Amino acid sequence: MKIITTLLLSLFISTAILAQKGYQPGHYLNSANQKISGLIKNEDWKSNPSSIQFKTSTQSERQKISLAQMNGFSVNGGDTYIKKTFDLDVSTNNLNNLTYSKEPVFETRTALLNLLVTGTANLFLYEKEGIKEYFYTKQGDKLIPLINVRYLVGNQVASNVAFKQELLNAFNDCNELAQKDFVNLTYKRNSLVKIFDK
Repeated sequence: MKIITTLLLSLFISTAILAQKGYQPGHYLNSANQKISGLIKNEDWKSNPSSIQFKTSTQSERQKISLAQMNGFSVNGGDTYIKKTFDLDVSTNNLNNLTYSKEPVFETRTALLNLLVTGTANLFLYEKEGIKEYFYTKQGDKLIPLINVRYLVGNQVASNVAFKQELLNAFNDCNELAQKDFVNLTYKRNSLVKIFDK
């Protein structure tokens, strides 16, 4: 009896997991910023997607919506991605390839950025090809990169953590934050989300 119960439970859990990664309600914004509702294949994106699989209904044909055809998309209760053109720091954080420069190396990119926090200030993530960079906007201003560059001083690794000062200056009018919040801030999703939530 225990074996049958365990087998049924395992089958139920695996079916639930697979169903979560299937088509889910959501919408995308076409290039004219019109909202098109339907079903989006949830691919549990580990990096920023350049296209999505979309259906207008469960019975309709699957369509591939490319980056050129949309300004963003959102899966209900899940991820939201917004198309932006931005300066991406492509300097490496790989310990074997660090340089002696503490300055970011920017390239202009257009991509779908993951919207992590929305409000007076919005936090975005770009993650692709071994690059993980955060950006923010405040009250509709332009997209600003949060700079965190690892570099060499002699044979020691150092970090340009300009993102801390950038956010301290940007949020100096927030009563919920103190200077110690920025001293302890790390260039990690949970740490940054906590600051933006405040």
